[in-house]
Amino acid sequence: MITADLAVLKGGDVVDVLTPARWWYYQLPEQPTTEVSRYMTVGEDVYASMQEVDLTTGWTQLSLYINPLVNWIWVGMMVMLGGALICVGTSKTEAADA
Repeated sequence: MITADLAVLKGGDVVDVLTPARWWYYQLPEQPTTEVSRYMTVGEDVYASMQEVDLTTGWTQLSLYINPLVNWIWVGMMVMLGGALICVGTSKTEAADA
């Protein structure tokens, strides 16, 4: 297993440490797995993964993504689910003939 420690800074202060990794298993050494690491806030997600590793030189390729407003997708889904439940839960009443 090879891991990397990446500090997430905000305003010069460390808010989290991401530890993406690459694992090789004895039974399947040609199929390594990638362990991702992420830091989530209301405003954005920071996502890190280890893509490539050269075991002879020790060089690694890391991918770092900053995705803004990802958690608001879940908030929107909850609002839509609530609206759907209200629509399904209410029954239509027929108007009285005048």
